[in-house]
Amino acid sequence: SDAAGFDGWDQYYLDRDSWYLNPEKPTVGPWRAVNQLSEELFVMERNPYFHQIDAEGNQLPYIDHIQHRLFDTDEVFNLWIINGEIDFQGRHVQIANYTLYKENEESGNYQILLGPTSNGDTLSINHANKNERLSAFFQNREVRTAL
Repeated sequence: SDAAGFDGWDQYYLDRDSWYLNPEKPTVGPWRAVNQLSEELFVMERNPYFHQIDAEGNQLPYIDHIQHRLFDTDEVFNLWIINGEIDFQGRHVQIANYTLYKENEESGNYQILLGPTSNGDTLSINHANKNERLSAFFQNREVRTAL
């Protein structure tokens, strides 16, 4: 671990244990890393040993290569988007920037598509609030429905 530049074996193990940090590690996932994540462009290629097929018997995934440009700041990332420098993106895109992306959609020659997500927001209401007025307010079904 010392020769590899790590302070201990545990850090070295954690670094080598991840398929995207260690291109030499076999994976059963849909893609495998081609290069080190620390480089400016992170490349993944389709894993020929991936176990899933579609209804017609075609090997998944359909996409052969994925290239991730790595960025240091959200400003750089947002500039890449509005300049049309990204072909497809789901991660790191913030709904708070939706207006920015939509305003630049035509000039950047891209299209923003909103789709279903499993990352929904949750609002949990404290029905036992110590403030009696708030407690009564939040126990009102019409209030909860409106929220």
